[in-house]
Amino acid sequence: AKMYEEDTATGSLVLTGGDSLQYTYTGNTISSFIAKGYDADNAIWVNGLRVTAISNNAAGQPTGFDVEFWNDSTNAWDPGKLRYSELTWNAGFDSWFALFGSEKYMPNAEAFLREGFKDLPRVAFWRLLGQPDQYVMREFNGSTFVNSERAYSVVSGGLIQRVTYQTWTGTGWESHIRDVYTWTGTKLTMAVREDSSSGSWQIPSSNAYRNLWAYNGNGDLTSETGEYRDSVGAPWLLDWGNQYAIVYQPTNASRIQTWLEKDYSFNGPTGSGAWDTTARYTLYYSTASSTCPGCEGDLALGIYPNPFSDQIHINGLSQEAQWCITDLNGRLFAQGDQRPEESGTSLNNIACQAWPAGIYMLQVWDAEGNRSWHRLVKR
Repeated sequence: AKMYEEDTATGSLVLTGGDSLQYTYTGNTISSFIAKGYDADNAIWVNGLRVTAISNNAAGQPTGFDVEFWNDSTNAWDPGKLRYSELTWNAGFDSWFALFGSEKYMPNAEAFLREGFKDLPRVAFWRLLGQPDQYVMREFNGSTFVNSERAYSVVSGGLIQRVTYQTWTGTGWESHIRDVYTWTGTKLTMAVREDSSSGSWQIPSSNAYRNLWAYNGNGDLTSETGEYRDSVGAPWLLDWGNQYAIVYQPTNASRIQTWLEKDYSFNGPTGSGAWDTTARYTLYYSTASSTCPGCEGDLALGIYPNPFSDQIHINGLSQEAQWCITDLNGRLFAQGDQRPEESGTSLNNIACQAWPAGIYMLQVWDAEGNRSWHRLVKR
């Protein structure tokens, strides 16, 4: 991901910042990578960290890896590496870029959908996505790896209820903080941090924060806010927030027509700000009634079910069409082609039980080079 700014003297765009991940593969699997950042002062890409010894589970989620950091003073990798093991991703693994890349450029696939499709209320920010809910982290002391910190979670019905963080004392693990999550159905509605400094788990007596999410009857996000409390018994005060006033089509109560976006503007002591309207979005829907040159007679592409779980069915592929299914990181999950006599036939039951939940892209191109992309969702 690169960021360019306009040079006021020349009017041309100049590279001023960016993140880069350089991967090494074993087959189709990432085995290691180096994360680099762009140094605009010297116009060079510089090393930041290196991830090696990556292991994955059957769903393609990382279960362990080593992290090394670049030492600018020695111009070499620092020997004090970190080793992560026993990782679980009950909220889903997004991507390596989401985990280690800068949020200034491309935080994750959810943010990409926000910016790319602008169907914002449907893509609610979920703070758990792309973060491990369990891990053990060990530090290298020059000869061996020793315990440092770990996290463990409680999961019920596939939903994370809380994540507890512990540090190693030299003789055992000591708990210090935990994040507690509240759900309404499958929707995350509150997240709050507790500590055990008083001898039991409680919301801190001062400097306490919590995040809240609200949805309408259609399940679309209508607000996301952060609140602050400075003492026990004091009211929770609004610190930041976003609101989405959604209007649906008169003839289709589940299809969004417009929404108004408001941001909470902090203009003074916490809780004394105001809601400012920042944008209004209008969605337009259309149905194609004509065909492109060279496509006449081809069947419309049919994909079902979508979202899918254990299999997906595709029909209507044109003559000599080629296709592939990848995730948003470009990792290939399935591919194939159609012989001339199979024009308009179906691909039955593409097995996808082992695919991790998330967003996929079906890419189809024919002999004339016509290409199309189709968004798929794995539950």
